[in-house]
This record gives sequence, structure tokens and C-alpha cells, in this order.
Amino acid sequence: MQITNFRSLFLSSGLKKSVMITFVKDDGTEVKRRAEIGKTLQNLVEVNNDPDIPGYGLCRGDTSCSTCHVIFSKEIFEKLEPATSDEEDILVYVPDYCDTSRLGCNVKITKDMDGLVVTVPSAKRDQRP
Repeated sequence: MQITNFRSLFLSSGLKKSVMITFVKDDGTEVKRRAEIGKTLQNLVEVNNDPDIPGYGLCRGDTSCSTCHVIFSKEIFEKLEPATSDEEDILVYVPDYCDTSRLGCNVKITKDMDGLVVTVPSAKRDQRP
């Protein structure tokens, strides 16, 4: 079996270990990142110490700030696991909050998220409630 055939078989078998996620910044710039399944959206940017999204995820994922705030399309938002009460408590302080807002530190990456596009709002990411 050729290596290319093995790779195709592996990817089509549902055993993917990562997906592609696109963050859209307030200026329309797209930041594409490969995301490991099981991690969070916040881990994805934090792990890369990403200069393309400065200040994102300052609390390192402990749900104590809103620096990893992202906005989903309604269709995708409805498929996510519900927010925890701790996350909801923080979201009420988010300046650009909307009905499809979530904290990236509470959104686990799944294999169904390949090609996901999320918006990173323009609000300052150095604010803590």
C-alpha cells in the first residue's frame, strides 16, 4: 500500500487528530490554525503564543476573563455544548457580547469542526470583570 493511500484511508476513517479552524479578526484578516481535537479554541492560540491575535486567552483557560471571547454563526453555536454557569457569569461582562458568544477556553474542538470559522471581536482583550 502506498503512503498516500494509507493517509487517505486514515483521514477517511474518522481517526483525524486535528482540524483546520479560521479566526476572523475585526479588520477581516483571517488567521488559520491547525487545531488538535480535544483541546479548546483558547489552547489553539495560546499554544502558538500567537502574535496574530495579541492578548487572546490571557487567563490561560481558567474562565476568569473574557480575553478569549469568540462569536459563532447561529448554525454552529446551536451545535456546541451549552455554556457552563461559570462561563455565563463571565459572558455578561463581555463588551461585544451577542447571543452566539462563547469563551474559547470553554469550547472543545471536535472532528466536526473542520473548516470552522469564528469571529474574534474588536473589544479590548485586556479587560477582566
